[in-house]
Amino acid sequence: MHDVWMVGPVILPVVWLVTAISLIIGFLFLRYFSPYKEKSHQIIRDRTANGVIFIIIGFYFGSIPLNMTTFLRDPLAVLSYPSGQYELIMGLLIALIYFIIQHIKKQAFMRDTLTALFFVVLVADFIFAFSTGSSGSTVTTESIPFPEHPTALYTMLITGTAAMLLVKTMQIPLERRAEYTLLTFIGWSFGKWTITSFEVTSHFFSVYVTDDFYLFFMLATAVVLILKIAIKKKQVIGWKN
Repeated sequence: MHDVWMVGPVILPVVWLVTAISLIIGFLFLRYFSPYKEKSHQIIRDRTANGVIFIIIGFYFGSIPLNMTTFLRDPLAVLSYPSGQYELIMGLLIALIYFIIQHIKKQAFMRDTLTALFFVVLVADFIFAFSTGSSGSTVTTESIPFPEHPTALYTMLITGTAAMLLVKTMQIPLERRAEYTLLTFIGWSFGKWTITSFEVTSHFFSVYVTDDFYLFFMLATAVVLILKIAIKKKQVIGWKN
Protein backbone atom coordinates (compact mmCIF):
# COMPACT_ATOMS: atom_id res chain seq x y z
CA MET A 1 0.00 0.00 0.00
CA HIS A 2 2.93 2.34 0.62
CA ASP A 3 5.12 1.39 -2.38
CA VAL A 4 5.99 4.13 -4.86
CA TRP A 5 7.10 4.37 -8.47
CA MET A 6 9.67 6.91 -9.56
CA VAL A 7 8.92 8.51 -12.94
CA GLY A 8 11.80 10.90 -13.38
CA PRO A 9 11.49 13.44 -10.55
CA VAL A 10 7.87 12.48 -9.92
CA ILE A 11 6.97 10.08 -7.10
CA LEU A 12 3.77 8.12 -7.73
CA PRO A 13 2.33 6.01 -4.91
CA VAL A 14 1.39 2.61 -6.29
CA VAL A 15 -1.94 2.75 -4.49
CA TRP A 16 -2.88 5.83 -6.58
CA LEU A 17 -2.19 3.89 -9.76
CA VAL A 18 -4.21 0.94 -8.49
CA THR A 19 -7.10 3.28 -7.67
CA ALA A 20 -6.95 4.88 -11.13
CA ILE A 21 -6.84 1.51 -12.89
CA SER A 22 -9.73 0.24 -10.74
CA LEU A 23 -11.87 3.25 -11.70
CA ILE A 24 -11.00 2.82 -15.38
CA ILE A 25 -12.10 -0.83 -15.24
CA GLY A 26 -15.26 0.31 -13.44
CA PHE A 27 -16.08 2.68 -16.30
CA LEU A 28 -15.28 0.00 -18.89
CA PHE A 29 -17.78 -2.25 -17.14
CA LEU A 30 -20.34 0.55 -17.17
CA ARG A 31 -19.73 1.12 -20.88
CA TYR A 32 -19.68 -2.45 -22.18
CA PHE A 33 -21.37 -4.78 -19.67
CA SER A 34 -23.77 -2.84 -17.44
CA PRO A 35 -27.45 -2.14 -18.10
CA TYR A 36 -26.27 1.34 -19.17
CA LYS A 37 -24.17 0.05 -22.08
CA GLU A 38 -26.61 1.06 -24.83
CA LYS A 39 -25.97 4.08 -27.04
CA SER A 40 -29.12 5.71 -25.67
CA HIS A 41 -27.45 5.79 -22.24
CA GLN A 42 -24.45 7.81 -23.43
CA ILE A 43 -25.58 10.94 -21.58
CA ILE A 44 -25.90 8.96 -18.33
CA ARG A 45 -22.37 7.61 -18.71
CA ASP A 46 -21.05 11.09 -19.53
CA ARG A 47 -22.74 12.68 -16.51
CA THR A 48 -21.45 9.88 -14.29
CA ALA A 49 -17.90 10.47 -15.53
CA ASN A 50 -18.32 14.19 -14.84
CA GLY A 51 -19.48 13.35 -11.33
CA VAL A 52 -16.34 11.30 -10.67
CA ILE A 53 -14.21 14.17 -11.98
CA PHE A 54 -15.93 16.54 -9.54
CA ILE A 55 -15.28 14.06 -6.71
CA ILE A 56 -11.59 13.98 -7.58
CA ILE A 57 -11.39 17.79 -7.83
CA GLY A 58 -13.21 18.20 -4.52
CA PHE A 59 -10.91 15.64 -2.93
CA TYR A 60 -7.65 17.22 -4.05
CA PHE A 61 -8.67 20.87 -3.56
CA GLY A 62 -11.17 20.51 -0.72
CA SER A 63 -8.51 21.48 1.79
CA ILE A 64 -8.77 25.08 0.50
CA PRO A 65 -12.30 25.88 1.74
CA LEU A 66 -11.72 23.73 4.83
CA ASN A 67 -8.66 25.83 5.70
CA MET A 68 -9.52 29.15 4.06
CA THR A 69 -7.90 31.36 6.71
CA THR A 70 -4.61 29.50 6.46
CA PHE A 71 -4.88 29.38 2.66
CA LEU A 72 -5.08 33.18 2.46
CA ARG A 73 -1.86 33.43 4.51
CA ASP A 74 0.07 30.54 3.01
CA PRO A 75 -1.64 28.88 0.02
CA LEU A 76 1.23 26.47 -0.71
CA ALA A 77 1.06 25.10 2.82
CA VAL A 78 -2.64 24.29 2.43
CA LEU A 79 -2.20 22.81 -1.04
CA SER A 80 0.46 20.51 0.37
CA TYR A 81 -1.95 19.16 2.99
CA PRO A 82 -2.71 15.46 2.40
CA SER A 83 -6.39 15.11 1.48
CA GLY A 84 -8.52 12.83 3.62
CA GLN A 85 -12.04 11.92 4.63
CA TYR A 86 -13.45 15.44 4.83
CA GLU A 87 -12.10 16.41 1.42
CA LEU A 88 -13.60 13.18 0.05
CA ILE A 89 -16.99 14.05 1.52
CA MET A 90 -16.72 17.52 -0.02
CA GLY A 91 -16.06 15.95 -3.42
CA LEU A 92 -19.07 13.68 -2.99
CA LEU A 93 -21.26 16.66 -2.08
CA ILE A 94 -20.08 18.56 -5.17
CA ALA A 95 -20.91 15.56 -7.36
CA LEU A 96 -24.32 15.23 -5.69
CA ILE A 97 -25.09 18.91 -6.37
CA TYR A 98 -24.05 18.39 -9.98
CA PHE A 99 -26.36 15.36 -10.30
CA ILE A 100 -29.24 17.35 -8.77
CA ILE A 101 -28.70 20.17 -11.28
CA GLN A 102 -28.68 17.68 -14.15
CA HIS A 103 -31.88 16.14 -12.77
CA ILE A 104 -33.62 19.53 -12.56
CA LYS A 105 -32.52 20.37 -16.10
CA LYS A 106 -33.76 16.90 -17.12
CA GLN A 107 -30.40 16.10 -18.67
CA ALA A 108 -30.11 12.88 -16.66
CA PHE A 109 -32.29 11.60 -13.82
CA MET A 110 -30.60 11.11 -10.45
CA ARG A 111 -31.80 7.52 -10.18
CA ASP A 112 -29.75 6.76 -13.27
CA THR A 113 -26.59 8.78 -12.55
CA LEU A 114 -26.38 7.57 -8.95
CA THR A 115 -27.02 3.96 -9.99
CA ALA A 116 -24.37 4.23 -12.73
CA LEU A 117 -21.93 5.72 -10.21
CA PHE A 118 -22.72 2.84 -7.83
CA PHE A 119 -21.88 0.36 -10.60
CA VAL A 120 -18.51 2.05 -11.14
CA VAL A 121 -17.74 2.11 -7.41
CA LEU A 122 -18.68 -1.55 -6.92
CA VAL A 123 -16.54 -2.82 -9.79
CA ALA A 124 -13.64 -0.51 -8.87
CA ASP A 125 -13.87 -1.55 -5.20
CA PHE A 126 -13.74 -5.23 -6.23
CA ILE A 127 -10.69 -4.69 -8.45
CA PHE A 128 -8.97 -2.54 -5.83
CA ALA A 129 -9.48 -5.18 -3.13
CA PHE A 130 -8.27 -7.94 -5.46
CA SER A 131 -5.18 -5.94 -6.47
CA THR A 132 -4.11 -4.87 -2.98
CA GLY A 133 -5.00 -8.10 -1.18
CA SER A 134 -5.12 -6.25 2.11
CA SER A 135 -5.49 -8.04 5.43
CA GLY A 136 -6.75 -6.81 8.75
CA SER A 137 -6.38 -7.51 12.42
CA THR A 138 -5.14 -10.77 13.90
CA VAL A 139 -7.68 -13.60 13.93
CA THR A 140 -8.55 -14.70 17.47
CA THR A 141 -10.76 -17.67 16.59
CA GLU A 142 -9.94 -21.03 15.06
CA SER A 143 -13.02 -20.92 12.82
CA ILE A 144 -11.16 -18.70 10.31
CA PRO A 145 -8.15 -20.45 8.71
CA PHE A 146 -6.08 -17.27 8.37
CA PRO A 147 -3.61 -15.61 10.75
CA GLU A 148 -5.17 -12.22 9.87
CA HIS A 149 -8.64 -11.31 8.67
CA PRO A 150 -8.65 -11.38 4.84
CA THR A 151 -10.43 -8.04 4.52
CA ALA A 152 -9.78 -7.93 0.77
CA LEU A 153 -11.66 -11.22 0.40
CA TYR A 154 -14.49 -9.92 2.60
CA THR A 155 -14.71 -6.82 0.41
CA MET A 156 -14.77 -8.85 -2.80
CA LEU A 157 -17.58 -11.05 -1.48
CA ILE A 158 -19.72 -8.12 -0.31
CA THR A 159 -19.02 -5.97 -3.36
CA GLY A 160 -19.55 -8.83 -5.82
CA THR A 161 -22.86 -9.71 -4.17
CA ALA A 162 -23.98 -6.07 -4.24
CA ALA A 163 -23.06 -5.80 -7.94
CA MET A 164 -25.14 -8.89 -8.81
CA LEU A 165 -28.07 -7.55 -6.79
CA LEU A 166 -27.78 -4.19 -8.52
CA VAL A 167 -27.96 -5.89 -11.92
CA LYS A 168 -31.09 -7.69 -10.73
CA THR A 169 -32.70 -4.42 -9.59
CA MET A 170 -32.44 -3.09 -13.14
CA GLN A 171 -34.99 -5.76 -14.13
CA ILE A 172 -37.52 -4.47 -11.59
CA PRO A 173 -40.30 -2.15 -12.84
CA LEU A 174 -39.17 1.48 -12.91
CA GLU A 175 -41.63 2.65 -10.24
CA ARG A 176 -40.03 0.34 -7.64
CA ARG A 177 -36.44 0.25 -8.88
CA ALA A 178 -35.17 3.19 -6.82
CA GLU A 179 -36.20 1.58 -3.53
CA TYR A 180 -34.38 -1.66 -4.32
CA THR A 181 -31.31 0.24 -5.46
CA LEU A 182 -31.26 2.12 -2.16
CA LEU A 183 -31.65 -1.17 -0.28
CA THR A 184 -28.69 -2.58 -2.18
CA PHE A 185 -26.60 0.46 -1.27
CA ILE A 186 -27.63 0.13 2.38
CA GLY A 187 -26.61 -3.54 2.35
CA TRP A 188 -23.25 -2.73 0.76
CA SER A 189 -22.60 0.11 3.22
CA PHE A 190 -23.49 -2.16 6.14
CA GLY A 191 -21.10 -4.81 4.84
CA LYS A 192 -18.29 -2.29 4.41
CA TRP A 193 -18.96 -0.89 7.88
CA THR A 194 -18.79 -4.42 9.33
CA ILE A 195 -15.43 -4.97 7.64
CA THR A 196 -14.01 -1.89 9.39
CA SER A 197 -14.19 -3.82 12.68
CA PHE A 198 -11.59 -6.24 11.25
CA GLU A 199 -9.31 -3.62 9.69
CA VAL A 200 -6.33 -2.01 11.34
CA THR A 201 -7.18 1.26 9.55
CA SER A 202 -10.43 1.82 7.64
CA HIS A 203 -10.26 3.15 4.11
CA PHE A 204 -12.28 4.00 1.00
CA PHE A 205 -9.97 2.95 -1.81
CA SER A 206 -6.71 4.71 -0.87
CA VAL A 207 -8.36 7.28 1.43
CA TYR A 208 -8.22 6.56 5.14
CA VAL A 209 -11.57 7.12 6.83
CA THR A 210 -13.05 6.79 10.29
CA ASP A 211 -14.86 3.61 11.27
CA ASP A 212 -18.26 5.34 11.09
CA PHE A 213 -17.74 6.60 7.51
CA TYR A 214 -19.81 3.81 5.96
CA LEU A 215 -22.26 3.86 8.86
CA PHE A 216 -23.07 7.49 8.07
CA PHE A 217 -23.87 6.72 4.43
CA MET A 218 -25.90 3.68 5.43
CA LEU A 219 -28.06 5.68 7.87
CA ALA A 220 -28.39 8.64 5.47
CA THR A 221 -29.55 6.32 2.69
CA ALA A 222 -31.97 4.61 5.06
CA VAL A 223 -33.52 8.02 5.86
CA VAL A 224 -33.85 8.78 2.14
CA LEU A 225 -35.49 5.40 1.57
CA ILE A 226 -37.98 5.90 4.42
CA LEU A 227 -38.88 9.38 3.18
CA LYS A 228 -39.28 8.13 -0.38
CA ILE A 229 -41.62 5.32 0.71
CA ALA A 230 -43.61 7.72 2.91
CA ILE A 231 -44.00 10.24 0.07
CA LYS A 232 -45.08 7.52 -2.33
CA LYS A 233 -47.69 6.23 0.14
CA LYS A 234 -48.99 9.76 0.65
CA GLN A 235 -49.30 10.22 -3.10
CA VAL A 236 -51.20 6.94 -3.44
CA ILE A 237 -53.59 7.90 -0.62
CA GLY A 238 -54.15 11.31 -2.20
CA TRP A 239 -54.82 9.69 -5.57
CA LYS A 240 -57.36 7.29 -4.03
CA ASN A 241 -59.14 10.15 -2.28
